[in-house]
Amino acid sequence: HRGQPGGVCAAVAEGLAAAAAAMPGQAGTDAAAAAPGAAGPGATRRVPYGVKISPFSDPEALAGLADVLAKQGGAPGGGGPRYVVAVNTFPNALAYDTDGRRPAIDVELAGMAGPALRPIALGQVRQLRRLLPAEIDIVGAGGITTGRDVADFLRSGASAVQLATAYFNRDADPAVFGEIAADWAEHWLDA
Repeated sequence: HRGQPGGVCAAVAEGLAAAAAAMPGQAGTDAAAAAPGAAGPGATRRVPYGVKISPFSDPEALAGLADVLAKQGGAPGGGGPRYVVAVNTFPNALAYDTDGRRPAIDVELAGMAGPALRPIALGQVRQLRRLLPAEIDIVGAGGITTGRDVADFLRSGASAVQLATAYFNRDADPAVFGEIAADWAEHWLDA
């Protein structure tokens, strides 16, 4: 990552969206609740850190969160996040198993992820890029399975992408990262 010795970035991801289940006020979607979790009053950071957010359905709420993050300072030494991961899963999804009699997972409700989430994630990345200062990078996440998907996220304003969907759909085969990178480089790099 930029400015880090040897290209290694010591980063601590603070998953605001994951905290939403444990905090009143939905930390992943409420700017007021997210502010204390992002840096804390008077907090001093020794390593770059970021936040991962759930999808926002309200553009004004997303703008509110972006304002909070920007005020915390995206510049080094500013105490604020260096990056935002957009987006985490969409909460409270339900799917049934193949016979349609039982929920597909034992806990019933879970986060929706994968290709169905990609258009929402792309929209969040586009909005965040317009709202956040350039010093705060955006990592696109949500249903990325091809080089075209990578190109779409980069075109929308992401600086990097997360490839969890492809990785887990391929039974945690690390070869998927090289295949997607090769597809992007061969077909979409100049797009």
